[in-house]
Amino acid sequence: SEEFILRGFQIGKWKEFDDDYQLTVTRVKPEIKSVSSPTEAKSNLDEYIDEEGAEEDGDVQATLYEYPELETIENFTTDDLFPDKAYVLHVIEYGEGGEETDRRLHVWIGEEFELPEECDGNAESFAKQVAEDTRRKFSNIGRRFGLFVEREDEESEAFLDGFKEG
Repeated sequence: SEEFILRGFQIGKWKEFDDDYQLTVTRVKPEIKSVSSPTEAKSNLDEYIDEEGAEEDGDVQATLYEYPELETIENFTTDDLFPDKAYVLHVIEYGEGGEETDRRLHVWIGEEFELPEECDGNAESFAKQVAEDTRRKFSNIGRRFGLFVEREDEESEAFLDGFKEG
């Protein structure tokens, strides 16, 4: 039989134990897989990050969602923003060592978009609700992020920079 590594646990061999079989499972320490340079060293526990599309050192990863369904818009540009809608731009920035340095949500509100009644016309209240809905739907967003309200034709430079990555 074979041994496997699964998310930091080593799944061992079946062993006979008192006329029964038992599977050994032990916690393993992260291993360094490549050591060509200190910044390229990679842990076996971090492999899943690459599968999810984490970026190279110093890069930015951005995803655009259309509200309220929070459907992902692929290969987006600012031309995908319609004035009668709202969108969420999720941005993650990585430092020179590949570590996450910033995570933020930008809630973009089109000029013709009508805020829900429960928000009493308050864009900040709406943005908080959208952020909570987004966090519930996408667990990878986490609990700690900056939240920014973006109005059509008044977008911040940080928001527009996210479109260079989409």
